[in-house]
Amino acid sequence: MSINYRIRWIGLSLVLVSLIASCATFVTRPVNGSLEQPDLLAEAIFAHGIGHPPSSNEVELLVTGTATFRSLYQRLSRAKHSIYFSSYIFQSDETGTGIAKLLMRKARAGLDVKLYLDAWGSIYFSADLEKELKESGVQFVYFRPFEILRPYRHLLRNHRRIIIVDHESALTGGFAIQDAWADFYPDNEVADIQVWLKGPIVQEMESLFLEDWQDATGEPVTMALADTRQTGPPTQSVPESCDPVVRACTALSSLIISGPDHPGNLQRFYAQMIALSETRVWIATPYFVPDETLILALENAANRGVDVRLIVASAERIEEFPVTYVRNPYLQRILEAGGKVYSFDRSFLHSKSALFDDSISIVGTSNLDRRSLEINHEVDVAFYDRPLNARLAVLFLEYIAQSTEITLEEMQQRSCLTRIQECIWSPLTPQL
Repeated sequence: MSINYRIRWIGLSLVLVSLIASCATFVTRPVNGSLEQPDLLAEAIFAHGIGHPPSSNEVELLVTGTATFRSLYQRLSRAKHSIYFSSYIFQSDETGTGIAKLLMRKARAGLDVKLYLDAWGSIYFSADLEKELKESGVQFVYFRPFEILRPYRHLLRNHRRIIIVDHESALTGGFAIQDAWADFYPDNEVADIQVWLKGPIVQEMESLFLEDWQDATGEPVTMALADTRQTGPPTQSVPESCDPVVRACTALSSLIISGPDHPGNLQRFYAQMIALSETRVWIATPYFVPDETLILALENAANRGVDVRLIVASAERIEEFPVTYVRNPYLQRILEAGGKVYSFDRSFLHSKSALFDDSISIVGTSNLDRRSLEINHEVDVAFYDRPLNARLAVLFLEYIAQSTEITLEEMQQRSCLTRIQECIWSPLTPQL
C-alpha cells in the first residue's frame, strides 16, 4: 500500500467520522423536577436513565495541584489491598515517575495494582518505565494502542480519570499525571478541580473501571469485594457548615457516565439542568464547542434572565489552537443573549465544572465540547447539595477575579483574518 494511498485513506476516515459525529443527536425528554428539591431531582435524573442512583457520599474537593498530589501520594502510600489507576495523560516526568515508582513498590508488596492509560493522551509515556512497571507486577494496559495501519483508532479516546484505592475511596477530575498539574511551576499553576469520594458511589466507579479494563484486555474480571469496602452512607458526623476543601463533607451525589457505551448522558444532563435553572448557570471549561442543543439552552436561559456565566481558558494558553477559533461564534451567541464570558488569565484553566442555581453542581473529566459530549469515554459526578454548590461558587468567583471579561463588542469586531481561520477550522468542530 503506497504512502499516498494511506494518507488519502486516513483523510477520508477522519472526514467520515467527523460527519457521523456531527449528525449525532440525542432525544431529550423533559425531566419533571425542580432545582429547589435536589433530592427529588436526583431521583428523576436516575429515572430518565441519565445518571446513576443518587447516594450519600463523603466528598473532598481539591482545588490546587499541591493538594491533589499530596493527597494522592498519601492515599496510594497507605493502600493495603488494591490500586486501580486510570488516566488520560500520564507523563514520564518527575511527577509521573514518582507515581510509577510508588505503584511498583505497592505491586511488589503484593497489592493488586492495575494501570490503565489512554494511548493517545499518554503517547509520550516512557517505554522503559512501562517495562519496569510490568516487571514489578503492575498490570498495565493501554486503551487503543497505536497501530500504524489504523491511526484513526485514536479518534476514540478514554478521557476518564478514575483512581480507586482499597475499594473504598475514589478520585476523579480533570488532572493529568504531569509536573504542570503538580504545581511544579508556581508562576503557571494549572487551575483544575478534583474530588475524592467515599461511599456507595465508589463501587459504581470501580465497576466502571473494571468494565474499561475488560474491554481493553478482553479478559473477564470480577469485583473483589474486600472487607474494607464502604457499602453504605458515611456514618461520621459532619457539621452543616462543612467546607469540602478543608475536610470531607457529606453530599448527595450520582455518577454521570458518557461515551459510546453511554451515549448522550452528559448532553442530556446539561440540557435538563440549564432548562430548569432559574437564577444562575455558571460553567468553567477549558474548551467550549457545544452542540446546538446546549447553545440554544444557554441562550434561552440568558434570555429569560438567568445569570449565565462562562469561564474558558485563555486563547494564549490553549495548545490545540483550532479550538480558539472554532469557539468564537458560540461565545458571541452567549454574549448576544445577555450572558457573560470570561477568559482566565492567571494560568491554564482546566477545570470542568458547572453550577445550576444554588443546589446542583457537577465536577468531572468532561469538557463542554463536541468530543466530550459525543465521542470520548467520560465520567462526571453530579452533586445535589447546596453547601457544596456554595463552595464551588466561591472558587468560580476567584476564577472570574483572575479573568478578563470578553465583551460583545470585541467579538463583533473580530478581524477578517480571524473569521477566515474560523471558517477553515470549522469542519473539525466534531473532533474538538
